[in-house]
Amino acid sequence: MGEGRKERESRSIHEENPPLVEVKEFIFPQFSKEIETELKEAGITHLLSLGKVKINNVLALGKGKTGIVALMPDYKVVKIRRTDSPKKSMEMECKYQMSAYPVSPEVFLCGRNFILMELADGRELPMNPSPREMKLALISARELEKLKVQHKELVRPWKNVIVNENKAFILDYDSATFKPTPNNVTKILSSIPKLRELGIKYSKGEIDFEKLLDLIDFYL
Repeated sequence: MGEGRKERESRSIHEENPPLVEVKEFIFPQFSKEIETELKEAGITHLLSLGKVKINNVLALGKGKTGIVALMPDYKVVKIRRTDSPKKSMEMECKYQMSAYPVSPEVFLCGRNFILMELADGRELPMNPSPREMKLALISARELEKLKVQHKELVRPWKNVIVNENKAFILDYDSATFKPTPNNVTKILSSIPKLRELGIKYSKGEIDFEKLLDLIDFYL
């Protein structure tokens, strides 16, 4: 859930008794009293040092250009705005994520500097996904289109799609927009070399979505 693969350190989300750390340690790259105050006023005082990304002296679930993603003691997830983020507020990202539910993780609370959401449990979509994983990702991408949400980062779906046995979550809405005719499905197809030809046929209307899903097994 997030970027920074080279600096990740392996640790399971379900590890027993991970360290509980004051929330200020997750404010990155510089400390901000304003962000700390807003988080504490929302009841976010401590987070688990757990995940695959190391920042400061703690571990987090993810690190992107706009936020740090960390785990709450109750296994909810909080995304905290980076102090060097190009976005001065996370409120619009929160709006898009709420509009994208249930494809997106459910939002419980948000503010200028944070989004508190459910944990998208699963694993990142592999660069070489199985047919089952790809179908789940495409179904969720199609659901986003029905909601008129255009996700601009699906050309690299392995950074923004979490898959489990039953569904795919699509994460990270900081660059999302509303669009009358989104093309999330085509974006994902174009990211997988084996599926680019299929993506062209789909975008031209030569096959419909159900036929597209049927052909995934053949192409992968």
